[in-house]
Amino acid sequence: MPLKRRCVLVIDEDLNWKVAEELRRRGFRSTTSARERGLAGQGVKDPDWLDLLSREADPCVLVTFDNKMPVVHRDVILKLNSTLAVIDSRADREGLTMEEYKREIIHRWAHRMAMQPPGTRYKYRLNGRTLLSL
Repeated sequence: MPLKRRCVLVIDEDLNWKVAEELRRRGFRSTTSARERGLAGQGVKDPDWLDLLSREADPCVLVTFDNKMPVVHRDVILKLNSTLAVIDSRADREGLTMEEYKREIIHRWAHRMAMQPPGTRYKYRLNGRTLLSL
């Protein structure tokens, strides 16, 4: 059976860019961030960001805390067949600060995010993930 290809994890600008650095140290070597790509704070709109990622040679998963993105940009996401890993902003954080929660979700589920089939969208929380249907 052929091995599944890992997707590149791309940390959106609404998350701490240092998580990309942490994930690289954990073996997710191709992980990057909007900041490291020089795009954070540059006014790049989500549709343009998704378009840039769709043109990458390797499949990418955009890891984001923007829970509105799948709704607001539904048509663009479907057109580009974008792959998203959305951190659930409404889930029980179980006493963690927001920053701790975001980092915990990413570190806990990075392996699942990286193995998402291209064109899938999942919402992640401490106790699992849910397929987002658009």
